[in-house]
Amino acid sequence: RTIYLPPKSVDLTETYCGYFPVGSLFRDKNGAPWRKDSLGRCLKPIKTLMNMPGLCMTTLRHSFAHSRLVKGQDAVTVAKLMGHASTDMVYRRYGHLDGSEFLAQKANEFAL
Repeated sequence: RTIYLPPKSVDLTETYCGYFPVGSLFRDKNGAPWRKDSLGRCLKPIKTLMNMPGLCMTTLRHSFAHSRLVKGQDAVTVAKLMGHASTDMVYRRYGHLDGSEFLAQKANEFAL
């Protein structure tokens, strides 16, 4: 699976690869590899700061996909960026555009 990163994230990842050339890349402050709940625990102070107790990785992933689609990025690209094998998941889970102003706007862009 390929994960596309912005330049700052590439730099950070390369730095971490220098620290940990073998084994897990992401580790806690004691050097132990992240567990399945580590990212959620890292998100906790951000949720408190933003006063968004329901914020979770699923919400962030959904927001990413939805915002890309609303801004006009094609479903194939969104699916690939998210690691999906096809656009089926994008349409079923993230494409909540039916009845939205977005669809009306897109329809009018191509009106004859």
